[in-house]
Amino acid sequence: MSELHERLRALEAEAAPLTADVLRRRELSSAAFAYGEQQLAAIEHGPPVLADAPVIDAELAIRDEPIGIAEAFARLARNVEAGGQHPASGKFFAFLPGGN
Repeated sequence: MSELHERLRALEAEAAPLTADVLRRRELSSAAFAYGEQQLAAIEHGPPVLADAPVIDAELAIRDEPIGIAEAFARLARNVEAGGQHPASGKFFAFLPGGN
């Protein structure tokens, strides 16, 4: 049984960096909310179709080193949100939802 306890302690120590305390969770959720609000404002006031399609860059690859929430959202904006269409925009008339 002590072997199992030792293994559990080792796994707990390994997973500890993934556990955020209340202040860190608040910081992360505030950053996510702010990013979402920024995206909604861009859809409301921006063009319905962006000229450049996003280029999926190698910087989106998952790595062992953390990058921080601000850099994660910056990479998302550069590589995913940077182009394409915004069908949620009131200016986007190419999408007609069908009935249920």
